[in-house]
Amino acid sequence: YMQNAEDDDEDVKDFTVQHSDNLFIVGRTEASLSHIEVHVYNEEAEDFFQHHDILLASFPLCLEWLYYDPGSENAGNLVAVGLMTPQVEIWDVDVIDAVEPVALLGEKVKKKKKGKAQGPVAGHTREVMGLSWNALQRNVLASSSADTTVRIWDLATGVSLRTLDHHHDKVQTVRWNPASAPVLLTGAFDNSVCVLDSRAPSAVAAFKTGSAIEQCLWDPHSPNRFFASCENGHVYCGDSRNPGKMAFNISAHNTPVSAMALSPHAPGLLVTGAADQTLRLWDVNGPEPAFLTSYPVADMIAVYTLNFVPELPYTVAAAGHRGGIRVIDLAEASAVQRVFNSRLNNAPPAIHKELNSLAGPERDDLDLDDLDEDDDLDDEDVVEDMAADIDGEEEDEEEEGGDEMAATMERMNIEKSSSAAADADKKDKKKKKKKTKSKVKKL
Repeated sequence: YMQNAEDDDEDVKDFTVQHSDNLFIVGRTEASLSHIEVHVYNEEAEDFFQHHDILLASFPLCLEWLYYDPGSENAGNLVAVGLMTPQVEIWDVDVIDAVEPVALLGEKVKKKKKGKAQGPVAGHTREVMGLSWNALQRNVLASSSADTTVRIWDLATGVSLRTLDHHHDKVQTVRWNPASAPVLLTGAFDNSVCVLDSRAPSAVAAFKTGSAIEQCLWDPHSPNRFFASCENGHVYCGDSRNPGKMAFNISAHNTPVSAMALSPHAPGLLVTGAADQTLRLWDVNGPEPAFLTSYPVADMIAVYTLNFVPELPYTVAAAGHRGGIRVIDLAEASAVQRVFNSRLNNAPPAIHKELNSLAGPERDDLDLDDLDEDDDLDDEDVVEDMAADIDGEEEDEEEEGGDEMAATMERMNIEKSSSAAADADKKDKKKKKKKTKSKVKKL
């Protein structure tokens, strides 16, 4: 950061983020002022403080951390912010007193003049409600919006690659599958959760819940499984291999389940939060879910977000309406240790290795040529192969590499005009492969 002449060595040391620190990034709005806060947490030193903040011009609705910098050869430490405007701003977390984002996705929508039609917009036309960064294809970001669409963005160019319109109401949440780069999970106010392959978006596996979707998550230990929390207080579990049928549902809270998190270390440990001033802990590892205990958060009127600390298996961060940020050790509950200690993994799941090691495994990533809107893959083939692809990615410990990711992006031209018929030869062509060279910074 920009060091002032009057700063002494002690000030610099206090301001430096250490390798043992974790960063929490939260969006906050007070009155008419919105900003991002970057907090530092160190369990060993018992430190927890706000490091710096970033002023925003619009109300933030969602955040997503990015290990990709579109303006640098280095990986970067950035955050994407979905706004009311409706745009996506990308900020460099490492820059203190930043005055503008490093990139902006979409256009600011202007009010229509009376009698004039709205022209085409290169982005969302209403609020951006959800974001998901593709850890397997690091220059790809997905966004969901109140305009009922999901967009896939090329972070290298700021271009919207593809627009998905399989929902009929506001799309609240979107998540890339952690084991298979092309597979998306989306949830909307039309009471449905959808699983689809972004290369053939008309082939959609839809799951009905009976209530508007608040949040969706893939299971990091079984990436065919997903969870969806709903406005009616229920949490549903589904499997992408069984379209249309939910495995089970939990009556988790009496108010909308606005937050939930799955532990990356303890298989089956689910934490849910709502506007009832409690966190509730569940064992969802088997076919029948079991309630374990509740944890009071009396100073937090409503819980809006939950995330596990990456290297601490039972430590979760919570934030919401009032109460600031809470860092909670769930191991204080005897039921947690009794159920999960025997399942505890000393390392995160294999599908997260590339994000938690200095040099991740080589991967056969998504060929972004397949995202050409005028050259979709055959829907039937994709439906049959999608779940198998997820299983295959989960089982492989090492995968072949090839060209750099940047070269793939140069080959891609999603907006080109071409025949709507897929080229049979192209489907049989061996996909070009890429090697992720960048090292991952510890968060």
